[in-house]
Amino acid sequence: SLTTLDVSRASLGTASGRALVKWLESPEGKCLRTLKLGYNNLGNPWGSAMVKYMKNGFSITSLDMSKTGVSSKVTRGVLEALRQHRGLREFYIANNAIDKKGGAILCECVASRSIAMRVLDITKCGIPKSQMGSLADNLKTNTSIRILYVSGNDIKDTNVSKLWGDALKTNQTINELHMNSCNFSATSFSNVIAGLSQNKSIESVSFNSNKKLGRFCWEPLIECLTTNLTLTHLSLKNCSIDVNGFSGFLDNIQHKDYVLRSLNVSNNSNIVSTNWKNKLKKITFQL
Repeated sequence: SLTTLDVSRASLGTASGRALVKWLESPEGKCLRTLKLGYNNLGNPWGSAMVKYMKNGFSITSLDMSKTGVSSKVTRGVLEALRQHRGLREFYIANNAIDKKGGAILCECVASRSIAMRVLDITKCGIPKSQMGSLADNLKTNTSIRILYVSGNDIKDTNVSKLWGDALKTNQTINELHMNSCNFSATSFSNVIAGLSQNKSIESVSFNSNKKLGRFCWEPLIECLTTNLTLTHLSLKNCSIDVNGFSGFLDNIQHKDYVLRSLNVSNNSNIVSTNWKNKLKKITFQL
């Protein structure tokens, strides 16, 4: 029986999507465990049918419904179904709107010890500021999530960023964190990094496409890497990196025994003037 179905980016529309839901309800469809539907414009009629299917109980453990053209009401229904039926382990809902009510349900799911999601992708879901703070607060007690994508949701607010810093300090089970395009300010980034510096589980973190980050990130990162003994992969793609700050960062890490092994600074044209011959002499990790 079929256990994995990937029809992402297949130009499916509402009719095809509803036919797929009908198949999922059949005896053959109930054997499916992994379903990838991302980046098809399936729309709200499909979304409503999907919510009804999920609320009746489902066997899928990995669901990707990223950017499927559904409303916040539909995403709210999907999250309600997730709260009721707790077998989903990987959930990708990127680029679908999550409103305040949906954000509250998401927080309940993250806080629940009965819902053992290992991967959660809420990239560019437009989650309201208050719910982003609550989400961070609920992450403190979560022990299941290993890979978390919160990219494209605003974490610039000082109070919200403090909550995220506290969450990263407390949560010791996340292994991979994506905070791309989160509109960080110098203060909010420092708040998040303060928590990351005391984290003992995160091995990979990305701050890509935070356009102002390259001006003020280096000092907090140096302090973080001095105390964090698990972070081995750091990505700062497309962050408008300041060449002087970056050069100072390279000078600093030449003389410290960091565990960092991979640094991605691609799509930063300013670093072309870096004196690579001198800066790379003692660096042992991959750039």
